[in-house]
Amino acid sequence: MALTAPYVPSIKVSPQNFGTHYELAWEYRVRPQDICLGGNGRIYLAAKITDPKTDLPTYEMVSFNRDGKDQHTWALPDGVRMPDLFRNEHGDVWMLATTESANTEMEVLLPVSATESIKGRRRFAASQEQILRVRDGVITRFCADSYREKDARIVADPLDAKGKRRDWKLPKKPYPAVAAINGDTIHTLSWLEEDGQCVHSIYDNDGKARAAFEISLAEVDGDGGVQPIAMHNDGGGIFLTSHHGAIGIANAAPGKPCQWRAILPLPGKNLAAYSIFAVKQNRDGISLAHFTYGPQIEFDENGVGHTPDDGVSGNGWLAWRGDTLLDAWVNDPASKDYLDTKGNRHHLEKENMVLSDQDVSDDGRIGNVFYAMPDDSKVVHVTLHRF
Repeated sequence: MALTAPYVPSIKVSPQNFGTHYELAWEYRVRPQDICLGGNGRIYLAAKITDPKTDLPTYEMVSFNRDGKDQHTWALPDGVRMPDLFRNEHGDVWMLATTESANTEMEVLLPVSATESIKGRRRFAASQEQILRVRDGVITRFCADSYREKDARIVADPLDAKGKRRDWKLPKKPYPAVAAINGDTIHTLSWLEEDGQCVHSIYDNDGKARAAFEISLAEVDGDGGVQPIAMHNDGGGIFLTSHHGAIGIANAAPGKPCQWRAILPLPGKNLAAYSIFAVKQNRDGISLAHFTYGPQIEFDENGVGHTPDDGVSGNGWLAWRGDTLLDAWVNDPASKDYLDTKGNRHHLEKENMVLSDQDVSDDGRIGNVFYAMPDDSKVVHVTLHRF
């Protein structure tokens, strides 16, 4: 039998030059699931707590004010697990979570305050899921498989459980890597076999293909290191990418060479961002993304890629508005502390910290959640930044 939920963590609050650092400590092993900054000014954290005797997980929510006070902790409804948090258009916090029915995994959409689950919808097997938009009571997502074994789909679910789901398959060739929404059009980016060449495909809200353009993103280190900031109906787009040991912004348009500029150097030579996670944006024009980095892949005479055994690795995040970098934190390979753009050093806990998730509020706050490796930590760190 799993431990009795909820288990209430202690919260230590430390004012910092960037904003506020919160240290949440449990008596049991914990893994953060997601973070969301509510429209009501509260911080919401989903966590998985593991009973050391049974190794069974319990999923719970923790919510607190920005001063770390007025804490509330509650268990998710029975059987609800692996929640992804998001705000609806009114600023209320919801979750997209997994449940099970007749030994089949299903999905449920619930307010985080829900005390009971509901009948789930089919869960599409996907190693990559990205929330593209929440508007008019509908959440639209891109679901794909990084190994390209499953169909990539656009899925639109009403938050009202009685509403009807709409979804459609995307073409497998070339397989879509990332997606974005621009008004009433849905955009995907697919890699071609030619180095750096991509197809920018455009669909309407019913999944009907409207146009396709070939563009060049030659200034990109691998298809894991690119995320759309904006994709335009004329076939062009702006992308966050990794290239030549830095993270930067690429402007691409049909029939034109890619224009790229660095905005954040990585902390060492011959490094590349292995993964850049989905860009989040608020209504005030702040963009936010986090990433992992490691040694640049080296290719032998046969074209086979190899990763150096002694290469450094780490993670970080960056926030920007337009052409201006607002702030960034990147692991220092030597100390494993985080360094910001002003040269300040931030020590959270242990050497091997993982940046799990992040969110940006509409009033210009950025929240990041970290945990320590190996996977036996009882502490979660949350940083809240103001701009």
